Amino acid sequence: MACTTVATPFSVDVETSKADEVSASAKTEKGKMQREKRKIYQKLRCLTVETVDLIIRDEEKNNGVSFTQADVVNWAKRLNKECKFRSALVIFEWMDKKKMIISPSELAIYVHLIFMIKGATTAQEYFEKVEPNFDNMDRKSKNWPAYKILMEFCGE
Repeated sequence: MACTTVATPFSVDVETSKADEVSASAKTEKGKMQREKRKIYQKLRCLTVETVDLIIRDEEKNNGVSFTQADVVNWAKRLNKECKFRSALVIFEWMDKKKMIISPSELAIYVHLIFMIKGATTAQEYFEKVEPNFDNMDRKSKNWPAYKILMEFCGE
């Protein structure tokens, strides 16, 4: 049996290496962005109401790091899991102030945080502000998870 070697044109190797360079560059840029977001998350761990807006504006302006609502929600959820309830609440309050759309599951977390930090009455008032005509008999209601949280902790 004879062994044969097939040579590829030089241009194929050059194109492949350019594609590899572009791919590596994109991965490096994505990694850098993730590192920057992690640094920002560390700053948010010990925040107050006044600092959220300042931190986010400062990072976007000075470091070119852009944020999505998903980033902010994920930070709030992480803080909640780490028992940094006040900081998580501050982020949700900031989102509410910015008129961001909060999903039903996020609303449930937000209502729970309000309950834990500010009390049952404030949590109930906020829920009624968000869902003034809530039908507690409709278990398929989009905000049922938040209502369920209220009932578990406040009772009615």
